[in-house]
Amino acid sequence: MDEILAPQSLDELRVLVESKVGPRLRKQLAKEFLRSCLYKNAEQWNRAVRLCETLTIAGWGDLEPVEATRGMFFNGNPETTFFNKFSETRFVDAIWSKRKAGLTMEQGRTSYHYSPDFLGGIQEQFEIWKLEDRFIEAHVTKIIGANWKIAQEAFSEAYHVNATHPQILPYLADTNSQVDVWENYSRVITAGLSTSPLLWYDVSEDDMMRGMLDVRVDQDSPIKIPAGQTARAVASASARDRWRSAVGDRVDSMSDSEMMDSIDYTIFPNMHPWGAFNRIVYRFRPNGDDHRSSIMEVFFLSPFSGKRPPNAKRRDLTIDEPFTNATELGMLAKVFQQDVFNMSKVQAGLETTWKPGVTLGNYQEVKVRWLHKLLGEFVNKDFTGRR
Repeated sequence: MDEILAPQSLDELRVLVESKVGPRLRKQLAKEFLRSCLYKNAEQWNRAVRLCETLTIAGWGDLEPVEATRGMFFNGNPETTFFNKFSETRFVDAIWSKRKAGLTMEQGRTSYHYSPDFLGGIQEQFEIWKLEDRFIEAHVTKIIGANWKIAQEAFSEAYHVNATHPQILPYLADTNSQVDVWENYSRVITAGLSTSPLLWYDVSEDDMMRGMLDVRVDQDSPIKIPAGQTARAVASASARDRWRSAVGDRVDSMSDSEMMDSIDYTIFPNMHPWGAFNRIVYRFRPNGDDHRSSIMEVFFLSPFSGKRPPNAKRRDLTIDEPFTNATELGMLAKVFQQDVFNMSKVQAGLETTWKPGVTLGNYQEVKVRWLHKLLGEFVNKDFTGRR
Protein backbone atom coordinates (compact mmCIF):
# COMPACT_ATOMS: atom_id res chain seq x y z
CA MET A 1 0.00 0.00 0.00
CA ASP A 2 2.83 2.44 0.82
CA GLU A 3 4.34 1.75 -2.59
CA ILE A 4 1.08 2.62 -4.33
CA LEU A 5 0.60 5.80 -2.30
CA ALA A 6 4.15 7.03 -2.93
CA PRO A 7 4.44 10.05 -5.29
CA GLN A 8 4.63 8.93 -8.92
CA SER A 9 3.12 9.72 -12.30
CA LEU A 10 -0.15 8.15 -13.42
CA ASP A 11 1.72 6.08 -16.03
CA GLU A 12 4.03 4.70 -13.34
CA LEU A 13 1.03 4.06 -11.10
CA ARG A 14 -0.74 2.15 -13.86
CA VAL A 15 2.25 -0.13 -14.45
CA LEU A 16 2.60 -0.79 -10.73
CA VAL A 17 -1.10 -1.49 -10.12
CA GLU A 18 -1.53 -3.71 -13.18
CA SER A 19 1.39 -5.83 -11.96
CA LYS A 20 -0.25 -6.39 -8.59
CA VAL A 21 -4.00 -6.20 -9.23
CA GLY A 22 -6.22 -8.92 -7.83
CA PRO A 23 -9.24 -9.37 -5.52
CA ARG A 24 -7.14 -8.99 -2.39
CA LEU A 25 -5.54 -5.70 -3.48
CA ARG A 26 -8.86 -4.36 -4.75
CA LYS A 27 -10.51 -5.11 -1.40
CA GLN A 28 -7.67 -3.42 0.48
CA LEU A 29 -7.81 -0.36 -1.77
CA ALA A 30 -11.59 -0.09 -1.30
CA LYS A 31 -11.21 -0.26 2.47
CA GLU A 32 -8.53 2.46 2.46
CA PHE A 33 -10.61 4.67 0.15
CA LEU A 34 -13.68 4.47 2.41
CA ARG A 35 -11.46 5.55 5.30
CA SER A 36 -10.17 8.55 3.38
CA CYS A 37 -13.21 9.75 1.40
CA LEU A 38 -14.64 11.63 4.42
CA TYR A 39 -11.50 13.73 4.43
CA LYS A 40 -10.91 16.49 6.95
CA ASN A 41 -7.65 18.04 5.77
CA ALA A 42 -5.46 18.37 2.69
CA GLU A 43 -3.37 15.31 3.50
CA GLN A 44 -6.44 13.09 3.67
CA TRP A 45 -7.85 14.61 0.48
CA ASN A 46 -4.60 13.89 -1.40
CA ARG A 47 -4.64 10.31 -0.09
CA ALA A 48 -8.26 9.87 -1.21
CA VAL A 49 -7.40 11.22 -4.67
CA ARG A 50 -4.53 8.75 -5.12
CA LEU A 51 -6.75 5.86 -3.96
CA CYS A 52 -9.45 7.02 -6.37
CA GLU A 53 -6.93 6.99 -9.24
CA THR A 54 -5.69 3.56 -8.18
CA LEU A 55 -9.18 2.06 -8.04
CA THR A 56 -9.93 3.47 -11.50
CA ILE A 57 -7.02 1.37 -12.75
CA ALA A 58 -7.58 -1.71 -10.58
CA GLY A 59 -11.36 -1.68 -10.86
CA TRP A 60 -13.92 -0.48 -8.35
CA GLY A 61 -15.39 -3.91 -7.66
CA ASP A 62 -18.60 -3.55 -5.64
CA LEU A 63 -17.99 0.16 -4.93
CA GLU A 64 -19.70 2.91 -6.88
CA PRO A 65 -17.06 4.43 -9.21
CA VAL A 66 -16.37 8.09 -8.50
CA GLU A 67 -14.03 10.75 -9.80
CA ALA A 68 -12.13 13.15 -7.56
CA THR A 69 -12.31 16.73 -8.83
CA ARG A 70 -10.80 20.04 -7.80
CA GLY A 71 -12.46 23.23 -8.98
CA MET A 72 -12.90 26.79 -7.83
CA PHE A 73 -15.64 28.28 -5.66
CA PHE A 74 -17.22 31.58 -6.78
CA ASN A 75 -14.93 33.53 -4.41
CA GLY A 76 -11.82 31.97 -5.93
CA ASN A 77 -11.16 29.48 -3.14
CA PRO A 78 -10.48 25.83 -4.04
CA GLU A 79 -13.38 23.36 -4.02
CA THR A 80 -12.91 19.57 -3.85
CA THR A 81 -15.41 16.76 -4.13
CA PHE A 82 -16.25 13.39 -5.70
CA PHE A 83 -18.76 12.81 -8.51
CA ASN A 84 -20.30 9.59 -9.79
CA LYS A 85 -21.04 8.94 -13.47
CA PHE A 86 -24.35 10.81 -13.18
CA SER A 87 -22.54 13.92 -11.86
CA GLU A 88 -24.05 13.35 -8.41
CA THR A 89 -21.94 14.61 -5.52
CA ARG A 90 -20.61 11.97 -3.15
CA PHE A 91 -19.05 12.01 0.31
CA VAL A 92 -17.62 15.50 1.02
CA ASP A 93 -17.93 18.73 -0.96
CA ALA A 94 -15.32 21.01 0.63
CA ILE A 95 -14.53 24.69 0.20
CA TRP A 96 -11.00 25.61 1.29
CA SER A 97 -9.50 28.84 2.56
CA LYS A 98 -5.88 29.85 2.97
CA ARG A 99 -4.34 30.04 6.43
CA LYS A 100 -0.78 30.50 7.60
CA ALA A 101 -0.52 26.75 8.11
CA GLY A 102 -1.88 26.06 4.60
CA LEU A 103 -5.28 25.29 3.12
CA THR A 104 -8.09 24.56 5.61
CA MET A 105 -11.62 23.33 5.01
CA GLU A 106 -14.24 25.98 5.73
CA GLN A 107 -16.65 24.76 8.37
CA GLY A 108 -19.75 26.62 7.20
CA ARG A 109 -19.36 25.82 3.50
CA THR A 110 -18.39 22.15 3.65
CA SER A 111 -21.26 19.73 3.01
CA TYR A 112 -21.73 15.97 3.24
CA HIS A 113 -23.52 13.83 0.69
CA TYR A 114 -25.03 10.37 0.57
CA SER A 115 -23.05 7.51 -0.87
CA PRO A 116 -24.21 3.89 -1.07
CA ASP A 117 -20.71 2.84 -0.02
CA PHE A 118 -20.80 4.74 3.30
CA LEU A 119 -22.61 1.75 4.80
CA GLY A 120 -19.74 -0.57 3.91
CA GLY A 121 -20.16 -4.25 4.78
CA ILE A 122 -23.45 -3.82 6.62
CA GLN A 123 -25.27 -4.23 3.31
CA GLU A 124 -23.80 -7.71 2.93
CA GLN A 125 -24.78 -8.60 6.49
CA PHE A 126 -28.40 -7.54 5.92
CA GLU A 127 -28.70 -9.12 2.49
CA ILE A 128 -30.23 -12.40 3.69
CA TRP A 129 -32.85 -10.57 5.79
CA LYS A 130 -34.17 -8.57 2.81
CA LEU A 131 -35.32 -5.39 4.52
CA GLU A 132 -36.50 -4.15 1.14
CA ASP A 133 -39.31 -6.74 1.36
CA ARG A 134 -40.83 -5.26 4.52
CA PHE A 135 -43.64 -2.86 5.29
CA ILE A 136 -43.97 -0.45 8.21
CA GLU A 137 -46.30 -2.23 10.61
CA ALA A 138 -45.82 0.36 13.36
CA HIS A 139 -44.35 3.87 13.41
CA VAL A 140 -44.17 5.80 16.68
CA THR A 141 -42.32 8.97 17.66
CA LYS A 142 -41.90 10.33 21.16
CA ILE A 143 -40.36 13.49 22.60
CA ILE A 144 -37.62 12.51 25.05
CA GLY A 145 -36.46 14.75 27.90
CA ALA A 146 -32.80 14.47 26.95
CA ASN A 147 -30.66 15.28 23.93
CA TRP A 148 -30.50 12.82 21.04
CA LYS A 149 -27.09 11.45 22.02
CA ILE A 150 -28.22 10.50 25.53
CA ALA A 151 -31.41 8.94 24.16
CA GLN A 152 -29.41 6.96 21.63
CA GLU A 153 -26.90 5.71 24.20
CA ALA A 154 -29.75 4.13 26.19
CA PHE A 155 -30.24 1.75 23.25
CA SER A 156 -26.56 1.13 22.44
CA GLU A 157 -25.70 -1.48 25.06
CA ALA A 158 -27.28 -4.15 27.27
CA TYR A 159 -25.26 -3.18 30.34
CA HIS A 160 -28.20 -1.24 31.79
CA VAL A 161 -30.65 -4.17 31.80
CA ASN A 162 -29.83 -5.21 35.37
CA ALA A 163 -31.05 -1.91 36.84
CA THR A 164 -33.56 -0.74 34.22
CA HIS A 165 -35.24 -3.97 33.05
CA PRO A 166 -34.82 -6.50 35.88
CA GLN A 167 -37.79 -8.55 34.66
CA ILE A 168 -35.74 -9.47 31.55
CA LEU A 169 -32.78 -11.02 33.41
CA PRO A 170 -34.23 -14.56 33.56
CA TYR A 171 -34.25 -14.82 29.75
CA LEU A 172 -31.63 -12.37 28.42
CA ALA A 173 -27.86 -12.74 28.75
CA ASP A 174 -27.31 -9.00 29.14
CA THR A 175 -23.68 -8.64 30.22
CA ASN A 176 -22.63 -11.57 28.02
CA SER A 177 -23.38 -9.48 24.93
CA GLN A 178 -21.00 -9.54 21.98
CA VAL A 179 -19.96 -6.10 20.70
CA ASP A 180 -18.53 -5.51 17.20
CA VAL A 181 -17.36 -2.20 15.73
CA TRP A 182 -16.55 -1.44 12.08
CA GLU A 183 -15.87 1.89 10.37
CA ASN A 184 -19.32 3.50 10.16
CA TYR A 185 -21.50 0.89 11.84
CA SER A 186 -21.47 -1.33 14.90
CA ARG A 187 -23.43 -4.19 16.43
CA VAL A 188 -24.42 -5.68 19.77
CA ILE A 189 -25.67 -9.28 19.90
CA THR A 190 -27.42 -10.37 23.11
CA ALA A 191 -28.51 -13.99 23.48
CA GLY A 192 -32.22 -14.54 24.09
CA LEU A 193 -33.64 -17.30 26.27
CA SER A 194 -30.29 -17.46 27.97
CA THR A 195 -30.14 -16.39 31.61
CA SER A 196 -28.23 -13.32 32.73
CA PRO A 197 -24.94 -14.18 34.45
CA LEU A 198 -25.86 -11.62 37.12
CA LEU A 199 -28.56 -13.88 38.57
CA TRP A 200 -27.41 -15.92 41.57
CA TYR A 201 -30.08 -18.61 41.16
CA ASP A 202 -31.01 -21.14 38.50
CA VAL A 203 -33.89 -20.39 36.15
CA SER A 204 -35.88 -23.29 34.72
CA GLU A 205 -36.57 -23.59 30.99
CA ASP A 206 -40.28 -23.07 31.65
CA ASP A 207 -39.65 -19.92 33.69
CA MET A 208 -37.42 -18.51 30.92
CA MET A 209 -40.23 -19.02 28.42
CA ARG A 210 -42.84 -17.55 30.74
CA GLY A 211 -40.68 -14.49 31.28
CA MET A 212 -40.14 -13.90 27.57
CA LEU A 213 -43.89 -14.25 26.88
CA ASP A 214 -44.76 -12.01 29.86
CA VAL A 215 -47.03 -14.69 31.36
CA ARG A 216 -48.56 -13.74 34.71
CA VAL A 217 -48.08 -15.89 37.81
CA ASP A 218 -51.69 -17.12 37.79
CA GLN A 219 -51.70 -17.90 34.06
CA ASP A 220 -50.64 -20.98 32.10
CA SER A 221 -47.87 -20.59 29.55
CA PRO A 222 -49.09 -21.00 25.95
CA ILE A 223 -45.83 -22.80 25.11
CA LYS A 224 -44.73 -25.82 27.15
CA ILE A 225 -41.13 -27.04 27.14
CA PRO A 226 -40.96 -30.82 26.55
CA ALA A 227 -38.63 -32.83 28.76
CA GLY A 228 -35.06 -32.82 27.50
CA GLN A 229 -35.50 -29.71 25.35
CA THR A 230 -34.51 -26.09 25.91
CA ALA A 231 -36.70 -23.02 25.81
CA ARG A 232 -34.33 -21.53 23.23
CA ALA A 233 -34.68 -24.45 20.81
CA VAL A 234 -38.47 -24.63 21.21
CA ALA A 235 -38.90 -20.88 20.75
CA SER A 236 -36.60 -20.88 17.69
CA ALA A 237 -38.75 -23.55 16.05
CA SER A 238 -41.87 -21.57 16.91
CA ALA A 239 -40.34 -18.40 15.41
CA ARG A 240 -39.59 -20.24 12.16
CA ASP A 241 -43.20 -21.38 11.96
CA ARG A 242 -44.36 -17.81 12.62
CA TRP A 243 -42.37 -16.28 9.78
CA ARG A 244 -42.60 -19.15 7.28
CA SER A 245 -45.88 -17.92 5.81
CA ALA A 246 -44.28 -14.54 5.06
CA VAL A 247 -40.78 -15.49 3.87
CA GLY A 248 -41.07 -19.16 2.98
CA ASP A 249 -38.55 -21.89 3.64
CA ARG A 250 -35.74 -19.33 3.82
CA VAL A 251 -36.22 -19.51 7.58
CA ASP A 252 -34.75 -23.02 7.56
CA SER A 253 -31.39 -21.64 6.46
CA MET A 254 -31.25 -19.25 9.42
CA SER A 255 -29.68 -19.97 12.78
CA ASP A 256 -31.34 -20.07 16.18
CA SER A 257 -29.44 -16.88 16.93
CA GLU A 258 -31.28 -15.10 14.11
CA MET A 259 -34.58 -16.37 15.49
CA MET A 260 -34.00 -15.52 19.15
CA ASP A 261 -31.21 -13.03 19.79
CA SER A 262 -31.24 -9.24 19.92
CA ILE A 263 -29.02 -8.21 16.98
CA ASP A 264 -28.86 -4.44 17.31
CA TYR A 265 -26.91 -2.53 14.65
CA THR A 266 -26.07 1.17 14.76
CA ILE A 267 -25.29 3.14 11.61
CA PHE A 268 -23.47 6.35 12.40
CA PRO A 269 -24.71 8.78 13.47
CA ASN A 270 -28.27 7.92 14.59
CA MET A 271 -29.88 4.89 12.89
CA HIS A 272 -30.44 1.54 14.64
CA PRO A 273 -31.79 -1.28 12.44
CA TRP A 274 -32.09 -4.68 14.11
CA GLY A 275 -31.05 -7.83 12.29
CA ALA A 276 -33.10 -10.89 11.27
CA PHE A 277 -36.82 -10.69 12.15
CA ASN A 278 -36.62 -8.51 15.25
CA ARG A 279 -38.37 -5.88 13.07
CA ILE A 280 -37.20 -2.99 15.27
CA VAL A 281 -35.58 0.15 13.83
CA TYR A 282 -34.75 3.18 15.98
CA ARG A 283 -33.86 6.69 14.87
CA PHE A 284 -32.85 9.55 17.17
CA ARG A 285 -33.00 13.20 16.12
CA PRO A 286 -32.57 16.65 17.66
CA ASN A 287 -35.82 18.37 18.59
CA GLY A 288 -35.18 21.68 16.87
CA ASP A 289 -32.69 23.76 18.83
CA ASP A 290 -33.71 22.39 22.24
CA HIS A 291 -30.61 20.65 23.57
CA ARG A 292 -32.59 19.19 26.48
CA SER A 293 -35.02 17.21 24.34
CA SER A 294 -34.98 14.98 21.28
CA ILE A 295 -37.20 12.85 19.06
CA MET A 296 -37.05 9.07 19.38
CA GLU A 297 -38.57 7.20 16.49
CA VAL A 298 -39.52 3.50 16.48
CA PHE A 299 -40.43 1.48 13.38
CA PHE A 300 -41.54 -2.15 13.08
CA LEU A 301 -40.46 -3.39 9.65
CA SER A 302 -42.39 -6.62 9.10
CA PRO A 303 -42.08 -9.21 6.30
CA PHE A 304 -45.16 -10.08 4.26
CA SER A 305 -46.37 -12.34 1.50
CA GLY A 306 -48.47 -11.34 -1.48
CA LYS A 307 -49.44 -7.73 -1.99
CA ARG A 308 -47.55 -5.19 0.12
CA PRO A 309 -49.76 -4.00 3.00
CA PRO A 310 -50.14 -0.25 3.52
CA ASN A 311 -47.65 1.36 5.88
CA ALA A 312 -48.91 2.25 9.33
CA LYS A 313 -49.85 5.82 10.11
CA ARG A 314 -47.35 7.54 12.37
CA ARG A 315 -48.32 8.05 16.01
CA ASP A 316 -46.68 11.04 17.74
CA LEU A 317 -46.35 10.98 21.53
CA THR A 318 -45.63 14.12 23.52
CA ILE A 319 -43.04 14.25 26.28
CA ASP A 320 -45.83 13.56 28.83
CA GLU A 321 -47.43 10.64 26.99
CA PRO A 322 -46.03 7.19 27.86
CA PHE A 323 -44.92 4.66 25.26
CA THR A 324 -47.63 2.36 26.62
CA ASN A 325 -50.18 4.57 24.83
CA ALA A 326 -48.78 3.10 21.60
CA THR A 327 -50.43 -0.31 21.84
CA GLU A 328 -49.06 -1.25 18.40
CA LEU A 329 -45.63 -1.67 20.04
CA GLY A 330 -46.90 -4.55 22.16
CA MET A 331 -44.77 -5.67 25.11
CA LEU A 332 -41.88 -3.47 23.98
CA ALA A 333 -43.82 -0.34 24.93
CA LYS A 334 -43.34 -1.15 28.62
CA VAL A 335 -39.63 -1.77 28.10
CA PHE A 336 -39.22 1.55 26.27
CA GLN A 337 -41.02 3.34 29.07
CA GLN A 338 -38.53 1.94 31.57
CA ASP A 339 -35.71 3.42 29.44
CA VAL A 340 -37.43 6.81 29.29
CA PHE A 341 -37.42 6.97 33.11
CA ASN A 342 -33.61 7.22 33.07
CA MET A 343 -32.94 9.67 30.27
CA SER A 344 -33.90 13.04 31.76
CA LYS A 345 -31.94 12.13 34.89
CA VAL A 346 -28.85 11.38 32.83
CA GLN A 347 -29.25 14.74 31.09
CA ALA A 348 -29.50 16.56 34.44
CA GLY A 349 -26.56 14.61 35.84
CA LEU A 350 -24.29 15.46 32.92
CA GLU A 351 -25.15 19.15 33.25
CA THR A 352 -24.38 19.26 36.98
CA THR A 353 -21.51 16.80 37.47
CA TRP A 354 -18.02 17.99 38.30
CA LYS A 355 -16.47 14.91 36.74
CA PRO A 356 -14.26 15.67 33.72
CA GLY A 357 -15.83 12.84 31.74
CA VAL A 358 -18.14 9.83 31.75
CA THR A 359 -16.98 6.42 32.99
CA LEU A 360 -17.82 3.67 30.49
CA GLY A 361 -17.42 -0.11 30.65
CA ASN A 362 -14.28 -1.46 28.98
CA TYR A 363 -16.21 -3.78 26.67
CA GLN A 364 -19.99 -3.63 27.02
CA GLU A 365 -20.12 0.12 26.31
CA VAL A 366 -17.67 0.13 23.41
CA LYS A 367 -20.46 1.14 21.01
CA VAL A 368 -21.06 4.32 23.04
CA ARG A 369 -17.34 5.15 22.86
CA TRP A 370 -17.32 4.47 19.12
CA LEU A 371 -20.24 6.86 18.57
CA HIS A 372 -18.54 9.68 20.45
CA LYS A 373 -15.20 9.01 18.77
CA LEU A 374 -16.78 9.48 15.33
CA LEU A 375 -18.79 12.49 16.50
CA GLY A 376 -15.59 14.02 17.86
CA GLU A 377 -13.82 13.47 14.55
CA PHE A 378 -16.59 15.39 12.79
CA VAL A 379 -16.49 18.42 15.07
CA ASN A 380 -12.95 18.68 16.42
CA LYS A 381 -10.30 21.16 15.32
CA ASP A 382 -8.87 18.79 12.70
CA PHE A 383 -12.13 19.18 10.82
CA THR A 384 -12.66 22.90 11.16
CA GLY A 385 -9.03 23.96 11.28
CA ARG A 386 -9.78 25.97 14.41
CA ARG A 387 -11.42 25.52 17.79
